[in-house]
Amino acid sequence: EEQLNKSKRPPASEGGTTDDDTVVTSNVDTSTTKRDGPCTYHPTANHKWGECWLHQDNPTETLNNIHFSAMPSDDFGTPDTLAADNDQAELMRWHHRLGHLPFPQLRALAERGEIPKRLAKVKPPFCAGCAFGGMTKQPSCHKGEKRKIFQANKPGEVVSVDQLESTELGFVAQSKGKLTTKRYRYATIFVDHFSRLKYIHFMERITGLETLQAKRAFERFANEHGVTIRHYHCDNGRFSEKLFISACEANGQRVTFCGVNAHFQNGIAEKAIRDTTESARKMLLHAKIRWPSAIDLSLWPYAMRYAVYILNHAPVCD
Repeated sequence: EEQLNKSKRPPASEGGTTDDDTVVTSNVDTSTTKRDGPCTYHPTANHKWGECWLHQDNPTETLNNIHFSAMPSDDFGTPDTLAADNDQAELMRWHHRLGHLPFPQLRALAERGEIPKRLAKVKPPFCAGCAFGGMTKQPSCHKGEKRKIFQANKPGEVVSVDQLESTELGFVAQSKGKLTTKRYRYATIFVDHFSRLKYIHFMERITGLETLQAKRAFERFANEHGVTIRHYHCDNGRFSEKLFISACEANGQRVTFCGVNAHFQNGIAEKAIRDTTESARKMLLHAKIRWPSAIDLSLWPYAMRYAVYILNHAPVCD
């Protein structure tokens, strides 16, 4: 039906109109609509059909009541911005676009002018993806007093490290060659105490050698930005192996460990893992519902990588 409707559309050379100045629609019935009439795609919007750019393409179903309104054009007659019908829909649009970033951080971005400032005073809408993706068990005990184990005064002075394991195998992307059978299963995450910058490195196996490779990859990233790592704070396990400790000693780096089963002593890294995994879960859940044929859970490494990118560029609220 979609291909049939496309065949009824006038050629692009005629500007998408017929001789009597009507526009042929592709998805809404197949009737003709006057340019000065109401927009058939957006009956609640204020723009006219001739002003809506949506009829030129074959749009997918709009999400969460977000509609594309009339958009200003440049000298070449092409749209340069996309706007929602109301401020709540616009806020939700930014929420989806920025990997389901929490609304307090979106408000901070609006106050800084990095997104429209008017969104700072908009009441946050309900997001089903966040409601389901952020579900956790109710804590069995109350948190005690917050205390900082290590105080950092500059980037690289103290870095917390931790590792995570996924029950779902992660896809390894490649651009050429024979299709690989390698899959990601683990990840090492580094968090700088001063800037709260996060870096994630994916691994096939959780071995001492791959842990060392993750450390070297992070230090290359830090050196590219003019930062030298002085101190690692980590859990016991792979980080207490001789291979990792020897590499730190060779670089003049200090290493400290948490107590046995005292993961709360590495709370900065644990919180970073929770933030990135929740953000990736929300994005995958949101996308899976809307594009089930294109989205697979094996894309979790790239959802996490995007989550880390967004969190590194968003205001720190803790």
